[in-house]
Amino acid sequence: MRAAFQINTVYQLFITINMKLHNIPDGPTDIIVSDHTPALKTYVENLKKCGLFEKVFYVRSLEFNSFFWGLPNEAKPDAFRRCHESLKRVRSEERRVGKECILRC
Repeated sequence: MRAAFQINTVYQLFITINMKLHNIPDGPTDIIVSDHTPALKTYVENLKKCGLFEKVFYVRSLEFNSFFWGLPNEAKPDAFRRCHESLKRVRSEERRVGKECILRC
């Protein structure tokens, strides 16, 4: 059975590695690393190289998380209906800040 872990903190990374090593060593396992803790990005390349996880993903979800939870409850269903538009915040390679355009990693 395939497993996937989504982590937001260094502590969750440690727990995930421990679970992969001791609880599900034989099955394919993916890991999704978010930008909720900036330091996690520095681990992504080593996670890809170590071979512990089959696929390693890095997602920029903090901005979307702040956007979504900042919406009034009555506006949240509409955000789900327009999910492709809403998720551009996560998938976009560029972000406009004032008149400047900065490249997102």
